[in-house]
Amino acid sequence: LSPSQQFPGRLCREDEANLPDKPLTNIFIRSKVKTQFYSVAEALARHRVLQQPSIFNNPNAPVRLRLELNMSTERQ
Repeated sequence: LSPSQQFPGRLCREDEANLPDKPLTNIFIRSKVKTQFYSVAEALARHRVLQQPSIFNNPNAPVRLRLELNMSTERQ
């Protein structure tokens, strides 16, 4: 498979239409709720919390970013 066909792939909102917006608990199965979106600042803050010595203790852990650019423009 090409990288564009591998996980996480393109978001399809129709596939998530009937799923709840937010998980009810802090432990959940990702496929059972809608995709959660965070700003870059919030995602890095969450990453820093998880990588504290008392939790995962891996400050050099990689961060995965899924970015979709809208390259369409209005026609003149």
